Amino acid sequence: MPPSSTALPSYDGSPPEPSTTTSVSAPPETKSRKTWRDYINWDSTESEPQKSPKAVNRDVLNRSNGNGALGPKNAQFKQWVNDYMETIECLGPGDYIAIKCSGGGTQALGFMTEFTKLCRQNSSEEAEKELRAEMSYMKEQLHKICSTAKSKGIRVLLDAEGSLYQSAVDFAALELMATYNKDSRAYVFNTYQMYLRSSMHKLKSHLDYASKNNYIAGAKLVRGAYLHVEADKTMFQPSKAATDAAFDGAVEYLLQPASSDSKSEEQSGDISWTAEVMLATHNSRSVHKALELWSNTGGDKSRTKSLTFGQLMGMADEVSLSVSAEIGRLQPQQQQHSAGKRDQQDFPQLGVYKYTIWGPFKDCFLYMLRRAEENKDAVARSKESVMAILTELKARLLRSG
Repeated sequence: MPPSSTALPSYDGSPPEPSTTTSVSAPPETKSRKTWRDYINWDSTESEPQKSPKAVNRDVLNRSNGNGALGPKNAQFKQWVNDYMETIECLGPGDYIAIKCSGGGTQALGFMTEFTKLCRQNSSEEAEKELRAEMSYMKEQLHKICSTAKSKGIRVLLDAEGSLYQSAVDFAALELMATYNKDSRAYVFNTYQMYLRSSMHKLKSHLDYASKNNYIAGAKLVRGAYLHVEADKTMFQPSKAATDAAFDGAVEYLLQPASSDSKSEEQSGDISWTAEVMLATHNSRSVHKALELWSNTGGDKSRTKSLTFGQLMGMADEVSLSVSAEIGRLQPQQQQHSAGKRDQQDFPQLGVYKYTIWGPFKDCFLYMLRRAEENKDAVARSKESVMAILTELKARLLRSG
């Protein structure tokens, strides 16, 4: 578990202006210093008036529906854990598994809601104190999943949640990453939704925390999935273009060599960190821009150790295929700079994955509806897809002739 006594820089937690190049400023020596728990409160502001402590809504936590509160007797959460353990048994070294904490049932949702609410109204330390039993049980079960996955050479992606639940996930994620990312590779990845104005600030603070606690940060970047259900629209980037810029800016920050901004690090207070990155996006421009940035760094992978792309099975296949082809063209260069870097766990330094779900239809249907909603722009890509298919058919016919 991360040491609670570690003194870390104080961040004001307020979302930066819609810019992806803003650095986290070094705190003045006169400012108070906080514990590691305050890395959870990235979306709060110190300028707000001090709020009086809020009580936990135990009615939300104890709506049992026959399942009991979140703990060892809760049947829904136990089944949720067992489902993931069963999935891990179907996977092999080099695979990923995505964990959706809000899928843990009624009591899990109630707990995550109350924990996140307390983080905003009081502090994450107060939330942990008030909900210690529930948080301990959730983390215990997540440790069970992560430790089993790592033993089989499988990585864990902690999916992002809506604002009602996210602080609980971040709280657990920092401990899980600090536990399982201590070796030469990262096995646990947290997800950062770049349509949120505060996400660049949050990403930098989590990288800072990883550096201070000597582990490799696992960062999965997405644009975001809850635009239509969030009540507070001010938390979002002002436009699609601004979201695209935020995503690409975060990628550029992660992929730049450590030597390229050493001077700005000294000025801003940023410190050295290492990370492994997954970009879960169907945006062809972002994907190829990231590949270009990666190839331009040559053999310098002193910061970001690996770069992986992920697309949903059956969506943006032309993007996945073009990335795969580009990786093939980069392979000789990669072999020159990183011979033997594909380690015993079979994770490539540069790779592309297709993401699929499995299970009963009723369990998968809503998930796929959300993905379809997120990817409405796939219609706009249909012409590109048809042209890509025709080009590939022509190439195959010429080869066979």
